[in-house]
Amino acid sequence: MGHLPAEGAPEYVDGEPGGGPALMRWRHGDGTAPAVALNYRIPIPGCAG
Repeated sequence: MGHLPAEGAPEYVDGEPGGGPALMRWRHGDGTAPAVALNYRIPIPGCAG
């Protein structure tokens, strides 16, 4: 779990910049990594991480 708002450019786990579905995360030095899904379907069990 991480905190929003995230700073800096995201890492694209899936998808690409410029539109369409995307799964993005930002890694922080303290080990947290907030993630954002934009028009991206994730099964509920997959969210538990």
